[in-house]
Amino acid sequence: MLQRLSSVFGLQDSVLTWIASYLSDRHQSVKCLSVTSSTHNLACGVPQGSVLGPLLFVLYTSGLQKVIERHGLNSHFYADDSQIYSHCQPKDMSTLKMKMITCITDINSWMTTNRLKLNPAKTEFMWCSTPHQQHYINDDVFDLCGTQIKPVSSVKLLGAHINSDLTMSDHINRTISTCFFQLRRMRSVRRSLPMEAAKTVVNSFVVSRVDYCNSLLAGITQKQSDRLQSILDASARIIYGGGRYDHVTPLLRDKLHWLRFNQRVTYKLCLLVYKTLHQQAPGYLSQLIVPVANNSYTRRLRSADTLKVVNPGSKKKFGERGFSVAAPAAWNSLPASVRVAPTLTSFKLLLKTELFRKSYLC
Repeated sequence: MLQRLSSVFGLQDSVLTWIASYLSDRHQSVKCLSVTSSTHNLACGVPQGSVLGPLLFVLYTSGLQKVIERHGLNSHFYADDSQIYSHCQPKDMSTLKMKMITCITDINSWMTTNRLKLNPAKTEFMWCSTPHQQHYINDDVFDLCGTQIKPVSSVKLLGAHINSDLTMSDHINRTISTCFFQLRRMRSVRRSLPMEAAKTVVNSFVVSRVDYCNSLLAGITQKQSDRLQSILDASARIIYGGGRYDHVTPLLRDKLHWLRFNQRVTYKLCLLVYKTLHQQAPGYLSQLIVPVANNSYTRRLRSADTLKVVNPGSKKKFGERGFSVAAPAAWNSLPASVRVAPTLTSFKLLLKTELFRKSYLC
């Protein structure tokens, strides 16, 4: 680890000495009630649960990206959660499958060399396609380092459930089920909670789940959107004691000042675009958001002065749900006075005001 920090990332002198001191001569024991085990010296690894632990792990495993790139595949990493992905025509599925297996085999060799262990039992594989192309998918198993892996129809990725047809139906169903379970529990104790406490509880256990990764839900059907909106409606009734059939708009608009679900998705998309344009977002998002002023074909247009971004469009309805299309469409629909906000704080305020107007006044 220390050698890699020095040779690859250029850490030298006192900085490297600090990290060496932090990693060296560590001990571990287990305490159960009043009984403590004997001390064990830690010769490798980073302290679990520490602030530096995930960062040091990412630095240590940075070489994995080069292994994947050699095979012409793409990747995303979040601590020890890694994804490899690519795309192909239906007729090239077998070729992509072999390329993926070869890549993971090389990853296993790299990890063995670097004193790490790949766990094939926790490896999942999924073919993604539009609903109309699902019949091209075969369910043949993958032989990965001696473990048979069958393609799955849904995976959990950093808390979001993504299904193979990318309709996000699994994520929506699980969100609705979890949120209404929490609301049923809150209903039994609502009378014991002061108003502010009830708002805090609902926001913590319900609304936060509705908003988590909601930018993935851009372009979902109106039926799916209405189901998610019903969570917000029920939450408002729980807080203010309304009945199931009571009109909920006054509660959402006048008392809670909540955006409706569709506008909450738009809010997240526009916020990501603003951060991307101001170098506050990951680089892979910056590649998808191109200001009109930076594009050689559109820089002379009047829209270049209002911070509009290029919308590549899509020939199919399915493609309009992608971030590269949905985010520019949402951003360009904002008034110029909102897009040119000088700070993130002022942008959030102007954005919510604009979307709040669209939610209830249009």
